[in-house]
Amino acid sequence: MRVWVAAVVAALAVPGIARGATIFLLDGGGWGHGVGMSQWGAEGYALHGYDYKRILAHYYPHTTLQLRHPRPVRVLLRQKQTRVRISSPSPFLVLDARGRKVHFAAGETVVVNGRFTFGHLRLKPPVRFRPGAQPLTLGGDGYRGDLVVKPRAGGLMVVNVLPLDRYLRGVVPWEVPTGWEGATYEAQAVAARSYTLATLHPHADFDLYPDDRSQEYGGIRAESEATNLAIGATAGQVLTYGGAVITAYYSSTSGGRTAAVQDGFPGEAPEPYLVSVADPYDSISPHHKWPTRPEPSYVVCASRGCGFSRTTAGTGSPVSRCGAGCTSSRPTSTSARSRSTRRPCARCSRTRSRCTASCARCGTCNSSGSRPTGDGAPSRTCTRATASSR
Repeated sequence: MRVWVAAVVAALAVPGIARGATIFLLDGGGWGHGVGMSQWGAEGYALHGYDYKRILAHYYPHTTLQLRHPRPVRVLLRQKQTRVRISSPSPFLVLDARGRKVHFAAGETVVVNGRFTFGHLRLKPPVRFRPGAQPLTLGGDGYRGDLVVKPRAGGLMVVNVLPLDRYLRGVVPWEVPTGWEGATYEAQAVAARSYTLATLHPHADFDLYPDDRSQEYGGIRAESEATNLAIGATAGQVLTYGGAVITAYYSSTSGGRTAAVQDGFPGEAPEPYLVSVADPYDSISPHHKWPTRPEPSYVVCASRGCGFSRTTAGTGSPVSRCGAGCTSSRPTSTSARSRSTRRPCARCSRTRSRCTASCARCGTCNSSGSRPTGDGAPSRTCTRATASSR
């Protein structure tokens, strides 16, 4: 994200603001922390004929694509619950900490409470639900792999344990919009796979959050054929530097140039693969350049380095580091795909009501998906958007 600030006397520049008041004009662009791959920029490169390998080489210089053996990951789905409901369209079973098994019929809904009683049996937690021929559901939403229920302070925790690439099926389509180029999906799959493996927490209750504290994850309801194909086409591929998998940060829009990691995340050590690079095709993003407008008497927090500190999976919520007089806020999501109720054209940012067959860049509107894909307006208060801390 790129920001330029100019202070002027409001009484001279803006009618309606008291004489002598100070305003700030924010002139900048971008959406997200700007470190690593710009998702809109990647789409721009794909539209100009780049394949996913060239896209990744541009945003993560000095890295090498290597294969890694698949491994399971653990994703937090629920916490501090008094009870949870788990079911499946086909027969399934639950296994407790002693190895005792309980079988359930197809369509049966199991209600787990803090006593872990199932009929006349009381099982020892944690308990692991294993699917049969069909996936398990939690509260009606389907998830691949197993569901583990653990008692923790404040209530029950539910963790989804599943193979890495099955996890990515629920991530990639919720991180980038429907209707983008296959090369963009492939680049996103490799970046998300790399980020995942670099940020696992084997000694915690879970590895990953299901939201922008890690990566957006929607389970089966998020999956799409196009993104599943991209994940399969890049199966096992990760970005490495010196033989180690890198933390492949990414965010929605760079504003024309990505940020070095030490600039995007003050206090981080410089990395040769997370440096600032030109991002010319990011110009297709609706947030490539912000509309300039006056903001009366706000502290321009970006210049003070405040915002939200990143979290470690399993440790809690983001912590505000803003000083006195600085308003804190955090976007719901800073990936290319977020949750406006109005869907934009997948490649040109016009809203659905305006995008027609004559749309200059693509000719069609994004019309699919169970989840809308519009970006919200950039926050004008104190933020250091973490784009899932990626």
